[in-house]
Amino acid sequence: MTKPFSGKNSRRDAGLAEAFSQNSASSAPLREHSTAHRDATRIGISLSVFLLVAVIMRHPVAADDVFPAERLVFFADGGPVLLHIDLSIAGKKLADYRRSFVETKFAQLDVDSSGALEDAEAALVPALGQIEATSTTLQEKWKVLDNSPNDGHLSLAELATHYEAAMGKPFSLTRRVKEQFEEVDLFSKLDTDGDGAVSTAELTNGLGALIKLDLDDDETISAAELAPLFDPSNRQIAINTTEDSQEAYPFLLLAGGASLDSVSKKLIEEYDRETDGQKSGGLSESEIPATWETISGFDADSDGELSLAELKTALSADDYPVEISIRLPTFGRAKVTQAGVKVTGLPSSRLSVNLGHQLVEFVAKKWSSDVSNSISFYKIDFLRKDRDKNSYLDANEFASMNIPGATFGACDLDNDGKVFVKEMESFLAENVALSRSRLVMKIENDRRSLFQVLDLNLDRRLSQREFIDGYREMLKHDGNGDGRLSPKEMESRYKVTIELARTSLFEMAANQMASANATSPRLEQSTEGPEWFRRMDVNRDGDVSRREFLGPASQFDELDENGDGFLASAEADAATARTEKKVSRE
Repeated sequence: MTKPFSGKNSRRDAGLAEAFSQNSASSAPLREHSTAHRDATRIGISLSVFLLVAVIMRHPVAADDVFPAERLVFFADGGPVLLHIDLSIAGKKLADYRRSFVETKFAQLDVDSSGALEDAEAALVPALGQIEATSTTLQEKWKVLDNSPNDGHLSLAELATHYEAAMGKPFSLTRRVKEQFEEVDLFSKLDTDGDGAVSTAELTNGLGALIKLDLDDDETISAAELAPLFDPSNRQIAINTTEDSQEAYPFLLLAGGASLDSVSKKLIEEYDRETDGQKSGGLSESEIPATWETISGFDADSDGELSLAELKTALSADDYPVEISIRLPTFGRAKVTQAGVKVTGLPSSRLSVNLGHQLVEFVAKKWSSDVSNSISFYKIDFLRKDRDKNSYLDANEFASMNIPGATFGACDLDNDGKVFVKEMESFLAENVALSRSRLVMKIENDRRSLFQVLDLNLDRRLSQREFIDGYREMLKHDGNGDGRLSPKEMESRYKVTIELARTSLFEMAANQMASANATSPRLEQSTEGPEWFRRMDVNRDGDVSRREFLGPASQFDELDENGDGFLASAEADAATARTEKKVSRE
């Protein structure tokens, strides 16, 4: 039988062989803990895992071919913008990258090069969590995959179906989940005259206006006090969308089976305005002025309006008005470019694009450091959970690690009732390899809240000094120069980040490494000022108020050189220096 994807003499296989020879030494300690039979099984599994990672980490073989595009609609204020995003990973088309991933896996398992996986070979196919199994391989359950046709072995297509289910959608949208303090409503609480804006006077008197919210009586206002209904155990505000969605407003993905009919209806629902109490059912130039010129050519009947059918034609066109290229290479920086736009400098991982007169920043991101940091986290946690210090975890010790998606059987590669650190790393490597076959487009509005603007020391609370001095920061956003700040002046542009998908493994590690609650104040003892000053600074905001000062009021007034109502570290230093000088004279 001829093997469909041989590649036995290609540079790819030479690179894989070299990668395996480099990795074989690191797996030696694991082999010492197995019988000959288990060792053979484990080597087959571990070899496939190491080779799987090696094919991802090798140098790209192509960089300049034309890549397939994902089609999206951006709902700009002045009309819809149709855009293509051309994607590549390590110099390959996204679809080709996923296909080569499976081809490599198939070649590793097909030991006899027959072009099919017979019983013994098919038994070593990783379970990938898709079929119930007590170990990391399918074993006899591989026969469930043998269905197109049911001929007693697994073909490349059948293995691809198994892996496609585990890899998930090639490209999906999601929304960045906002930290709670980013969503705190400070405008309405400071706008005491109700004119829809915050003046410098209202800001300067901010602490006085909000003092009733100072629940812990520390003379500061924290994000938690401004939003008391937020669950303090919740680190972030949930947004009703998932990484597998096709819509993350204001973007809508057309790829992956999205219905042109339903998308066209959404566009009409969004932009069709009533005239004389009635909607026309189409889109005219007055309704989408910013983008009419780019899609008016699809007005086939020249009636000055795009009907549902004409919009569907526009969505199915070969060329879209905006073409953006995203390159995520194995080595070097990620790059974002726009077709038809003159490049004045070196290609960058960031690019601002005009979509319907709205600037949208596109960012291409690699996260190799996140992977290494997370694996290091699990290796350290492995040592913590190894309570008897015998260099492996039993079932109870392993359960306490709470690795997402990991069962003891899936990590115990040689079925000896012990999980060694190399076995755990192999499991992590398999998950990394699978996740890197997906791209996620993360949407966020980078509008900063007024709370963030004023919180200069980033301790998630506002002190009297930050309210008084905050007008300088506030006026930086005062676009019309009227000395007041409105919510609209705080509006900013959308940012779109396209990156390799992250596994739940690394999300959990990142969450555990971030120990601080998102609304709780970050209380850090200042190192500025003399010791008496730091001791009096009970709320650790870097100043000593009249309430905190332990001496008489007359002495406070003497030390408060600028008369602003609190002592700064510089004033305390000056007072201490005067006292020491006086003592030295005596």
